[in-house]
Amino acid sequence: MNHLLLKENYDLKNHTTFKIGGEAQKVYFPDTQETLIDLLNSNENAIVLGNASNVLISSYGIDNSIIFTSNFNLSPGTTILLNFILSIPPN
Repeated sequence: MNHLLLKENYDLKNHTTFKIGGEAQKVYFPDTQETLIDLLNSNENAIVLGNASNVLISSYGIDNSIIFTSNFNLSPGTTILLNFILSIPPN
């Protein structure tokens, strides 16, 4: 059974190694690959952060939806490979 946890106005510093970072309006925690694919198809600008342990996030937060894969229920030895490009516009 697929579950999708959604949190709004979520403080991202809870996930970063250095405990810095602002909020994201919507943060998703899918638990299966199928749910992740559905999220990516319906949220074109979503950012996948995995566990976000080695990520620096602005204290101003992120306007995009964030997807964490830390709730995945995977069989031992299963690998999920995501390829994407993140473009950060200059200030």
